[in-house]
Amino acid sequence: MRFTKIICTIGPSSDSDEILSELVTAGMDVARLNMSFGDHSYHRKMIRKIRDISETSNKHVAILMDLSGTKTRIGRLRSPVTLHRGETVTLSSENHEDGRTIPVTDPEILKHLRKGETVYLADGTIKLRVISEGLSEVKAEVVEGGHLTSYKGISFSELSKDVSVTDKDIRDIEFGIREGVDWIAQSFVRHANDIQILREIITEKGSDTPIIAKIEKREAVKNLERIIRVSDAVMVARGDLGIEMPVEEIPVIQKRIIRLANQLGKPAITATQMLKSMVVQNSPTRAEVTDVANAVLDGSDALMLSEETASGKHPVEAVKVMDRVIRKAESIYKFLQDHPAKNTSSSIAGSAAKISSETEADTIITFTRTGKSAVQISRYRPPVRIIVAAHSEQVLRRMSVVWGCVPLVALPLSSSPEKLLTCVVEECLKRGYLHRDSTAVITSGFPFGEPGTTNTVRVLKVKDIITSK
Repeated sequence: MRFTKIICTIGPSSDSDEILSELVTAGMDVARLNMSFGDHSYHRKMIRKIRDISETSNKHVAILMDLSGTKTRIGRLRSPVTLHRGETVTLSSENHEDGRTIPVTDPEILKHLRKGETVYLADGTIKLRVISEGLSEVKAEVVEGGHLTSYKGISFSELSKDVSVTDKDIRDIEFGIREGVDWIAQSFVRHANDIQILREIITEKGSDTPIIAKIEKREAVKNLERIIRVSDAVMVARGDLGIEMPVEEIPVIQKRIIRLANQLGKPAITATQMLKSMVVQNSPTRAEVTDVANAVLDGSDALMLSEETASGKHPVEAVKVMDRVIRKAESIYKFLQDHPAKNTSSSIAGSAAKISSETEADTIITFTRTGKSAVQISRYRPPVRIIVAAHSEQVLRRMSVVWGCVPLVALPLSSSPEKLLTCVVEECLKRGYLHRDSTAVITSGFPFGEPGTTNTVRVLKVKDIITSK
């Protein structure tokens, strides 16, 4: 099996029924909806398609809604343009569609730009230097060129917005909650309070949708531990982080974020430019393959594809490549990581992981109301799959982000614990996760079914469970 999960950004290259289905077959565990692109009608259509394909394929594919945040973007270009070093371009509040005028979605930023200042486009891959100021137009020289398409990000060092959740974000949150998205990612987090503000908004809307903190600001790196503690997961968003910080610091910061998330028992996602060359080519560079493998070995719970699947020429092949590279990297993975237990539940989780190795079990089965016990077991990185049994379909889908977790089926509420165990084991037999001579490690709580009560670990033979029906 593959333990590390794959997140795919959905866009024009992948939004058809056929390609979405192929992505799931190739290994997509989570579909990311980037709210900076497309309207609610488009995203609603994608959600319905993903849910239908998930049901058909019998796989719990999670939907991650990525909020736009305060990022300013360029507007719509008549067609993609290639900017060359030494050329002069105009940043404008209007779209002249002349090929050398770049419209911006927030014209207010233009009056903040000063002569000599550096402006970054498209995650820093294009670099401009301001040569003349203006209220509605700013001229800039291309310092580092590249291929530019519509709606790419624009950033510069002096622009700092204190708003953590915009009005657009709030409208998107309301939409996402209505549509039942499984995770919400918050962009440009600076402080732990940014996460708390978002959580209050989500709670006010009657939801408990978990939050992913995207680490892409200098301030977030300074406040890293506090942010991770109040978040449900964390993302190493290397695009904007590479603009905020010296590029040579990014690998060190990545490892620090993942290590801390692992220690605190929070899923960690590594993102941006993982297979960038596959946007146009049908195979990756050696450096990209090594980057993917190292992110796995660092301890990432999930790896994310952005342009590769959203607008690239080879979305399905990109997922297949990532799947193969992850599996190979996991062949030398350091399983059974040592973390101090924080409470009874984490002590049980650590014990289950260790016992699964010592007894040569084929799987760990965890019964959970909220998914937290499964996340705790994952923290210890057992060498076997973690079968997640829950009553809620949404809880099961949320586990698709978490390392090693295999969401199974939604369980009936009225059955006894032993009947539920038999139901889960039979489903595992059907899917090939277990066979009659398998050993399974079981974690559950007493009283059974109450959240936060995981306090029991058992080792059982499958044949004993089946014959005791």
